[in-house]
Amino acid sequence: MAPLVWLNHWSTAGVWSAFDRDWLLEGCRRNQLRGGWHRLVCRLLRRPMTYGCRAEWRQVLALLDEEPR
Repeated sequence: MAPLVWLNHWSTAGVWSAFDRDWLLEGCRRNQLRGGWHRLVCRLLRRPMTYGCRAEWRQVLALLDEEPR
């Protein structure tokens, strides 16, 4: 999810209530289809994308772990 929403954290005009679940899922699926190069770039940029909001990302990851699949 970070590649989709990380710039929102640095924007004062960003979304602060919630993101649309369907939009997030579609964006994640689209990024998965981009292939290995895109995944590598995302891994390399993971820290810069999540640096300013690590506590919030931990909460997101915990919620995703609780979701039934």
